[in-house]
Amino acid sequence: MGAGSSSGGGKGQITTARGPATARGSLRRSEGDAHHAMDDPSLAALRLRDLKSRQLDALSETDKADIEYALRVLATLQKPENIRPVITPSDEVDKDTANYVETFSIAGAEGPGSKTGHHWSLRGAALGIRFMARISSPRDVGDSVPDASIFHRPPFIDGSIHEWGMDMFDLAKAAEGRPLTMVGLFFFDYYSLVQEYNLDRTKLRSFLTTVEGEYQNNPYHNNIHAADVMQTIHCFIQAGMGEVLSTLEVLALLLSAAVHDVGHTGQNNAYHVNAGTEFARTYNDRSVMENHHIALAFRLLEREENNFLAGLDKKQFKAVRKIMIDSILATDMATHFAIVADFSATASAAGGLGQDKKMRLKGESKKSGRETDRNKYSHGGKAKAEESGLTGDTSGRLSAWEEPEHKSLFLKFALHCADIANSAKPWETSEPWADRVLNEFFHQGDLEKEKSLPVSPLCDRESTVKKKSQMGFIDFIVKPTYEAMSIALPAVGRVTLPILAENRERWSKLPDL
Repeated sequence: MGAGSSSGGGKGQITTARGPATARGSLRRSEGDAHHAMDDPSLAALRLRDLKSRQLDALSETDKADIEYALRVLATLQKPENIRPVITPSDEVDKDTANYVETFSIAGAEGPGSKTGHHWSLRGAALGIRFMARISSPRDVGDSVPDASIFHRPPFIDGSIHEWGMDMFDLAKAAEGRPLTMVGLFFFDYYSLVQEYNLDRTKLRSFLTTVEGEYQNNPYHNNIHAADVMQTIHCFIQAGMGEVLSTLEVLALLLSAAVHDVGHTGQNNAYHVNAGTEFARTYNDRSVMENHHIALAFRLLEREENNFLAGLDKKQFKAVRKIMIDSILATDMATHFAIVADFSATASAAGGLGQDKKMRLKGESKKSGRETDRNKYSHGGKAKAEESGLTGDTSGRLSAWEEPEHKSLFLKFALHCADIANSAKPWETSEPWADRVLNEFFHQGDLEKEKSLPVSPLCDRESTVKKKSQMGFIDFIVKPTYEAMSIALPAVGRVTLPILAENRERWSKLPDL
C-alpha cells in the first residue's frame, strides 16, 4: 500500500491489531497481485493513463475529472518526502475502506472488450487512488493536490460549498444533473454522519439518487432547489446553529432538506384543494404537498436498497422521523406568520448564537485563495468540531436553546427559512430563482383557468407584475423571517439583511413587466 502500508503487514496488505484486515470488511485478496497498482503509485498512474486513453471518447465529464484528480494525487504520492502514514498497525479497517480497495482491484473484471467494464475500471481506479489519498496525507505540497485529504468529495465541489449564495445551477451542470446526490454525500461526510452512525454508504447513495429521481422537472420545485436548501442549512449550522445541535439532529435536518419537496407536482396546496385531487383527498386538505413529501420520502426509505438508516436504534430513528415530519410540515406557507412570530419571541428571550461567527459570502473563497478547507478531515473523514460548526458547547448561554421545545422550533424555523432563502441571496443567484418560481406559478394559473378554478395569488400571468411580486415577497415574507433569524444567528443577519435591501432596490428600478 505504499506509504499507507503498516510496517507489520505484507506487501499490499493493511494490518490491524487482529492481523490481516478482515474486521467489518475483507482485504484478503491482497496477497496476490490484485493490488499491485495500489502498492506503487507509478503503476497506478500507468493503469489510469492506459484506461483513459482507450476509452477517452466514452468518458463523461465526471469520469474525466475523476481521472485527472487521481493523476494529480499520484504525482504527489510518488514523492516519498510528501507522504506521512495516517493508518497505523492498530487501526481497524472500516467497511468503506475495504470496499473501495476491493473496488479498485476487481472493477472492470468483464475485460477490456466490455465498455461497461472499462467505465467501472476507470471509476474504480479513481476511487482507489482517492483511497490512497485518504490514508496517505500529503504534506507541504501547497496546491499541487486538490484537497487530497477529502476522500469522497467530487472534484467539482470547491470552497463555494461553504458560501452563502453559491451557484447551485453551476454545480448541477458539473454534477451532470445530480446535484442533490453529490451535495448530500458531501455533507454526510463533512459532518461525519456515515462513520458516527454506521450508515451504509451504498444505500445512502441509492436513497439520494432515488429521491433525486422522484423530483419532477418543475421550474422551481426540483432537485436543484432541494440541493440549494440543503446547502443553505449548512450555512446556518456554520453560522452558529451547530453550537446547540447534536450530530443526529444535523443528520435529520439535512435529510429533511433533501426530501422536503420530493414528488412536488408543480402546483401548490390551494390548487390541490380546489381541484379536489387525489393528494387533497388523501391528506384531508391539510398541508397537502408537505404531507405527500414526507410520506413519499419514508416509502422510498423503506426499500431495502435505500434503507441507509437501518443502523440507527429505535430511539434514534424515532427522533429523526419526528424532526423530519415537524420540519417539513413547517414549510407550509399557511403556517408562515405564526412560526415567524413564535420564533422571534423565542429568540429574543433565548439570545443569539455564534457571536464570533462570520458567514462566508459568495466569491470569498476565490478572493482569499481558500479551497474546500484542506486538511479538515482526520482519518475516516471526520471534520474538526470547531470547523464543522458542531462545537458541543453546553455553557449557560446555550441552555435556553437546548430546551427540547426551543430546539424543535429552531429546527423547524431553519428549514422554513432555508426554503424561502432565494430573495436573501446575492442578485446573480436570486434573480434566476425568481424567474423560475413565477414560471411555475403561471403554469399553475393556466391550469386553474383551464379547469375553471379560482386563480391563486401570483399565478395569473396577465395581471402579475414581476418586480412588485418580488418586492412584496421581500417586504412581507422574507425580510421579517430573516430579521427573526438574525436574532438567533447574528452572522446570518449581517450578511442577508443588506442583501435583501439591495435586491429590493434593484427590483424597484426595473420596469413593470
